[in-house]
Amino acid sequence: MAAKTKKARQEYKCYTCKATISKGDQYARKSVIIGKWHQWQHGPPVPDWAWQVARDNMPVCGNCNK
Repeated sequence: MAAKTKKARQEYKCYTCKATISKGDQYARKSVIIGKWHQWQHGPPVPDWAWQVARDNMPVCGNCNK
């Protein structure tokens, strides 16, 4: 399923294919994981439920959005 697109107000670089998205072109935003962290203080084996993820929205061109 393709994400909703919008018109670019400035020049972006596509997160997936690294192509340039020119001003005025249609593009979408994709949520990507940029890191993980935990606050587990009870020993080295950290359980899966203790991890939290950091996300950011990255621009994706119209071809990669399909």
